[in-house]
Amino acid sequence: MKVGKPSAIQVVYNYLRRDAAEELFPRALAEGVAIIAREPLSNGFLTGKYTKDSVFPVGDIRHQWPSKYQAQLVNQIDGFKKTVEAGSLTLAQVAIRFVLAQPAVSVVIPGCKTAEQSQENFKTSDLSLAVVPR
Repeated sequence: MKVGKPSAIQVVYNYLRRDAAEELFPRALAEGVAIIAREPLSNGFLTGKYTKDSVFPVGDIRHQWPSKYQAQLVNQIDGFKKTVEAGSLTLAQVAIRFVLAQPAVSVVIPGCKTAEQSQENFKTSDLSLAVVPR
């Protein structure tokens, strides 16, 4: 944004990686630049379906992650789970809503591998912001 005016910027932003909200998001809002948030599910870990012992196939970016990093992620996810009230929403839906609750975020790019996951992600846009953890 210092040397030009992009229409949009794509950035990693999720419940675990919030640093973009500190400086980038306020500036983007002030300059009318849209934010495209990628990895709102933290490579699937915010869905709650992976453990420190999960194994990923060769070719999957998570295959190369050190086990210590994966264990650290899982510990952080446990904290996320505690902030989510039991109810009708899935962890994935709450994670996506958390990102969409940011005024600077125009759109998210959640990953999905099945039609069911796609439907779950689409339903998120209809949810109230009141379900978002802090």
